[in-house]
Amino acid sequence: MDRYLGELERERPHKVSIMQSTRAADGVRSTAARGADDSFGPAGGIVGAVEIARLSGFKKALTFDMGGTSTDVALAGREARLTTEARIR
Repeated sequence: MDRYLGELERERPHKVSIMQSTRAADGVRSTAARGADDSFGPAGGIVGAVEIARLSGFKKALTFDMGGTSTDVALAGREARLTTEARIR
């Protein structure tokens, strides 16, 4: 993780931030120091999709985020809301 993120940071002309599973963004060095324990997570796909929908003029979006071990689907409005609810309806 440290080597990969270090290379990513060196190759980019701008600051690189890593989205955490809490929806917060963190810097490369602190993320690399922790490893993959709390990085990434399902919030990234939703937050990104809501922003793309907003920029495209949509008030709602059906998001689909497929990763290596899971697939997350959500109906999102103008902003992503933080929740602790985790149930399938």
